[in-house]
Amino acid sequence: MSSVQALRDFINERLATAAGEIFSVFEQTIVQYEEEIEHQRKLLEISRKPRIAFHATEGPQRHAGPQKTSSGLQQEEHEAPPLKEEEDLVEVTVTDGERDDSLDSERVNARDWTTQRLTAAAVEIFTLFEETVVQHEEEVDRQRRLLEIIWKTEKKSHRTGNMLLKVKLGDVQKFVRITEPNLHHFLNAAFTKFGVPAASEGVKVVDGSGTEVDDDVFEDVVKDPSTGVLTITYEAERGSAVAFPESRRSSAESPDLNPAVPPGSPSRKRQRLDSQAMLLVESILAAKSAGGYIINEYKRTKSLTDESRRKMVNMLAADMTEKNGTSPARQVKEMYARGIVNLFPNLRDPFSNNGFEHYYDGDSGTGYLAWRIKTIQRCSAKDRRSSFGAEGPPGEDVSGGPAGRRVSHSVPEAVGGDDEFRDAMALMKHSADEDAVRMKMRMTFVRRRAMVLDPQRCGSLLAEFPRFRDVKGLVEQDFALLFGDDVSGRLLDKWPTTFKTKIVQQCRKLPSTHELQELLQAADPPEGGAAADVDLDGWDSDLSSILLLLHLIPPTALGRKRPGKVSASRAETHLVVFKQTGKSIQEHLAAVARGSGPHLLAVGARKNAVHQFFVVVDGTAVPCRSPSPLGAFDELFKTHFVFGTPYDATLHNMYTFVQTTVYNIDVGRVKESPRVVEVRARLLL
Repeated sequence: MSSVQALRDFINERLATAAGEIFSVFEQTIVQYEEEIEHQRKLLEISRKPRIAFHATEGPQRHAGPQKTSSGLQQEEHEAPPLKEEEDLVEVTVTDGERDDSLDSERVNARDWTTQRLTAAAVEIFTLFEETVVQHEEEVDRQRRLLEIIWKTEKKSHRTGNMLLKVKLGDVQKFVRITEPNLHHFLNAAFTKFGVPAASEGVKVVDGSGTEVDDDVFEDVVKDPSTGVLTITYEAERGSAVAFPESRRSSAESPDLNPAVPPGSPSRKRQRLDSQAMLLVESILAAKSAGGYIINEYKRTKSLTDESRRKMVNMLAADMTEKNGTSPARQVKEMYARGIVNLFPNLRDPFSNNGFEHYYDGDSGTGYLAWRIKTIQRCSAKDRRSSFGAEGPPGEDVSGGPAGRRVSHSVPEAVGGDDEFRDAMALMKHSADEDAVRMKMRMTFVRRRAMVLDPQRCGSLLAEFPRFRDVKGLVEQDFALLFGDDVSGRLLDKWPTTFKTKIVQQCRKLPSTHELQELLQAADPPEGGAAADVDLDGWDSDLSSILLLLHLIPPTALGRKRPGKVSASRAETHLVVFKQTGKSIQEHLAAVARGSGPHLLAVGARKNAVHQFFVVVDGTAVPCRSPSPLGAFDELFKTHFVFGTPYDATLHNMYTFVQTTVYNIDVGRVKESPRVVEVRARLLL
């Protein structure tokens, strides 16, 4: 309760109490007056009766004057009672006078008492009000003092120059906080921030225009918003400005190296190599107008569009082949790739060893630069090698994929001999208790994994374990035993919060097509008009975002002798097929080509109103436990590992992205296309 409300309640209470007490006194006084009025009325009635009797006896005597003497004794006898009544009347009159004085006194006392009570109540109310006002004044004064302290502190902080400055030392740029706007304090704070020994001589500070900043103008310069980045440089003994004492030993070496790193150390060599590569790429791009546009685009957006990335790769590959021939050495290609990620740090892949393997991977000979060089080689007719080299297309199984051998995360209690295994299999095939079936499936997990890894027996997995067809959740159980519950739940945890929105944002930058716009509208419907704008025949938001990933990571081209490049819209049918309720599922299963990869079968009234999902694998429809599209896709992905089925060749890049980036399975083991690595670098910024 607030103090104002408490004061209001107290005043009401005190006034009500005083009013009640005053009314009680008034009531008693009025009652006394009413009693006195009644008493006076009775006295009046009594006083009238003797007077009437007296006048009645007196009348005849006035007419019988002569008889007065003779009847004197009788008259005295008769007059005696009236005298007595008159005495009583006198006594009553005296008593009435005393009563009137008493009532007047009581009236005066009531007035005085009422005045005292109201005065006392007013004093109490005013006392409380005064105490409340004093308390509030003290609180206001206390808060005013606190505000003055805070304001003085802030004013002192601003007056002493508490500010953040952008500072560059070598090739490293950081924010440095200073509290005093003088050059000496700034240098000490900067050296501490960069972790290098402090130096008081041979050091100078220049602004973004290259103008040296002296101590006398330092405060004015740092307060100027247009100052930009302050660069700290070291001066040689003869006064020539160089970045550090050990740098500029050759024209090819970088001018910006960290002085805290000892000369000749591996870290120092790598710094020089990174700086050389960055200057090389920057000089090539800056020499062309399109290259300058690419640099400016990165400065604005901290990223590059696909078109800008292609132009950059074409310019660098053309410069590389012009200077080094159509077959540049591996070190040359790595130098260009290293320069790209050092000039544009946000394009670095956080999952690879060097961060530039998606531009050039020397171990596999792949990457954007390698592919562009191969295109140049084919055009010049000097070396006609396939796009994928000798390792085969990405659709083929490689180490680390779904069919790869791996150690299971957990090994449950297994059945013993063959007899116990046969008993467990018999129980599973005929039991109606799904919990018992799940328990026996756990006990036979080891033998089932051996069957999956056996090329001769892997195709008969559903025949040996038919309960996959009717007991939901068995695929997820085997996947959790293989990788653990933490890995098993990553897609459902990460997709809505981490990947979905970013994928939609990246797809909005792609060239617009009708199919792409429909998926974007379904995945991210406009606010306020979702019901009217979203296509009723389209997929729901989650499945649309998964299909958008096919547009962001296009289907793998299969070469000239195969169907060739497949569009993202056509590739959707390799991922999910819709079947309207009431139509035969068996017709679809019969039409599925033998050897085709697993895919989803959605059954419902409309695409965005699916009531049941199935995973079609080996011509069999395995029901999904989850009714949601995202949960069904989660089970589809897990089916590849549980049944040891390779990815569909068309969807290989998309599945590889989900495997390494979402589930973090076999990172570094499985072969990834440069596009997968590039998209990951964009989404994980």
